[in-house]
Amino acid sequence: LTEDSTKLLKAGDVSEGPRLVVGLGTGFNIVPVHQVGDVLLAPSCEAGHETLPYRAEQAAFCDWLRAERGYPSVEVALAGQGIENLYEFHAKAKLPAADVVQGYHNGDANCQAAMRDYVDLAGTILGDYALSHLPFGGIYLTGGVSRSVAPILKELDFEKTMRDKGRFSELAGSFQISLIDDDFAALKGCARHLRQLVAS
Repeated sequence: LTEDSTKLLKAGDVSEGPRLVVGLGTGFNIVPVHQVGDVLLAPSCEAGHETLPYRAEQAAFCDWLRAERGYPSVEVALAGQGIENLYEFHAKAKLPAADVVQGYHNGDANCQAAMRDYVDLAGTILGDYALSHLPFGGIYLTGGVSRSVAPILKELDFEKTMRDKGRFSELAGSFQISLIDDDFAALKGCARHLRQLVAS
């Protein structure tokens, strides 16, 4: 990725360590990326189908997801459908994700409540994964939803929830976070992987 294809969301220490790529779009996934020599390794993951953290602040939403959606996964809370689910939980009505985001900026109370929960859950999950993988090479958000919610993440201080890890709070909050602003990033990654396969 070129320098102009990423935007810094949160400054932090960066080294040659692992990176963490967080896909926020119609689905959700988190993948660690490791460099071994000249080869980048990105293992297959289905992190979006992990159980949503059961935090006291969102316990009622988790219970609602289990009752209404069958299973409170990370994806049904943080992908595009997650924004819609959070709005429906608060407003008892349906609204497309893009309209919820716009409603947040327009001051709609239900949209703002939905996005506050969204940011808190995103921060919690990013913090958990940061401690699991120690991405000293940086955390990278990608996908259409990530570009839409990035200003809200900063405005509602998702870093505060991300850092809420007890005696490891300083470490959890130390990693740099960037937004990938390139619609072709995934295709470029696939092309690089194919070159690696051919070379090996």
